[in-house]
Amino acid sequence: MKKNECGMILMVVLVFISIISLLVVMSVESAALESRMSVNVYRSSQDSLIAWAGLRKGEAQLKLGLVPCEIPVMSTNELMSKSPKWWHSSVTCHGQLSNRKYQYVFERLGENACAILFKNQGVVYYRISSRAEPRAKYANSRILQTTNTVPSKLTTICLEKTKKLNNLRQSWRILR
Repeated sequence: MKKNECGMILMVVLVFISIISLLVVMSVESAALESRMSVNVYRSSQDSLIAWAGLRKGEAQLKLGLVPCEIPVMSTNELMSKSPKWWHSSVTCHGQLSNRKYQYVFERLGENACAILFKNQGVVYYRISSRAEPRAKYANSRILQTTNTVPSKLTTICLEKTKKLNNLRQSWRILR
């Protein structure tokens, strides 16, 4: 081998080692990012499960005809802007699941004589909002809502076509 060729092989090996090193660093960073994303997805699903526990408890109370923590109807933005102090007050109902706390409230949305649930009775609509306690002091809390119906003897008469409802929960949504 010539002297020039020995130096060239060294340069080629150094370039390959540099490229492989960059690929390894990028792979490690990608794995770390995926790990953080997985933790966030896990925490988000846990927050949703805690908030669902509040909704289920509220729906169970509603089926029994109990509405212990009813608040006046408010807009979504108003509800979402309520402080943690408000959510911890006596206005809301409280519960706990797996060492995580949740709060929930009821809003009576009104009657509908044309919506039939059971035995030709009208319905009353209620909205239940449930908040999972955030993990960190300044983190956002998960808030879920359902709209439910309960059979009711109404004072109004249906003047339109009646609509048969199949279940108590009419809708649900994630606010945050």
